[in-house]
Amino acid sequence: MALTERQRRGHELLPAFLPLSRRLEAAFAPAIERLPAQTRHLLLLATLAPNASPAELLPATGSADVNNLGPARQAGLIVADPVSSRMSFRPPLIRSAIVQLSSPAERRSAHHTLAELADDPSSRAFHMAEATTGPDEATAHALEQAFLADFRRGGSAAAVTALVRAAQLSPQPADRVRRLIEAAYLASSTGPLDQVPHLLAAARKADDARSVSGTRSGSVFAAATAVYLLHAEGDVDGAYRLLVRALDDADTAETTSAWIDDLLYALLFVCVYAARPKVWDLLKTALARFDPSDATPLRLCYDAFTHPDRTHTTVREGLARAFAALPTDSAPRGLIPLTFAAVWLDALSDYRHLVRRMIEQERDGGAIALVLTGLLMLSTDSYHHGQWDESETLAREGLDLAANYGYVLLKAPLRNRLALIAAARGNADRARTLTDEVMSWAAPRVSG
Repeated sequence: MALTERQRRGHELLPAFLPLSRRLEAAFAPAIERLPAQTRHLLLLATLAPNASPAELLPATGSADVNNLGPARQAGLIVADPVSSRMSFRPPLIRSAIVQLSSPAERRSAHHTLAELADDPSSRAFHMAEATTGPDEATAHALEQAFLADFRRGGSAAAVTALVRAAQLSPQPADRVRRLIEAAYLASSTGPLDQVPHLLAAARKADDARSVSGTRSGSVFAAATAVYLLHAEGDVDGAYRLLVRALDDADTAETTSAWIDDLLYALLFVCVYAARPKVWDLLKTALARFDPSDATPLRLCYDAFTHPDRTHTTVREGLARAFAALPTDSAPRGLIPLTFAAVWLDALSDYRHLVRRMIEQERDGGAIALVLTGLLMLSTDSYHHGQWDESETLAREGLDLAANYGYVLLKAPLRNRLALIAAARGNADRARTLTDEVMSWAAPRVSG
């Protein structure tokens, strides 16, 4: 694969279609270049819109004749599924070859056509952005708004790429900086985490050394950096200091801003892993100051962790109402404070299916930070109820994901769970080894 050195190192996002080496391109080129122009155009549309069926794409070619796909089928480039009426490329690298062998003008024209066919804002904005060649604020704004809405509903990692593209299309430097910072914040949830510092560095470079302190971008920059420091380096104190400053700078007139909510949720993770009264006090103060529209999960979590003796029954009743009130298509982030609180009060059993559903929704291209948290919480609950095999399986799955995506902080509690299981089974040597690993990592960071 002909990736750049920066892409190989994770300093730049990978392209949507991995570039082929000359040898691979030469292997696929003859079969593709022999196809009729109408067939090649249809294959390009199908490559750029993989979720669309041939029947949906045919009108865009100026023909309703499904036989236009016949030459591609005969050449062994595609396989049609008669049940789903969809087609797939064999091998999948054919998609990269089709894109690579098309001209930039052909790709822009195809994206423009797909934007006109799209019936949802995200697809329409994405294809319009790909069809645009220069700065265009209307397209950048549409792309930003559509994918941010998608992210808050479900955490799609595609939002990071979309915001980077929106930044490229931004005519004004301030908008470019803001969108790069927003991309960095979303990347801190979706991973891999090594994207975050490079996106923040790009934002600083685009800012021409102008400070964003005291602005919305400044708050998001602080939140992105804090989440990165917490998850990638386990720097609880550094994350706490950044969030204190960001909350001090935040404009209370923006109480409905989703970015204020992001600061509060970033602070919640610091609260849980720092396990210090002053951090929980900051969350209480911030909730009172900003009074976000849906603060119930955060307040229930605060009460469960800080006053479990006085609020046990009240919080359990509140959790039951809050879990029941969650829409089936709700953003998973609101589930996390409730899950923290439920595990703390040994009340997760009735809600495990909601956590499992969130994990399955987010595992592929979603918010990996939430998947890892869900796996840890389920593992903890399984351990408390004597389901050691299940607890171990969940913890090991979490460790593999944490390693793959760079979430160093969460390795410690997951390893600690495995140490507890080993101790419960009488494997003292294994328990001691895992405990020593956790302590050697956590002690210098003063992590709870």
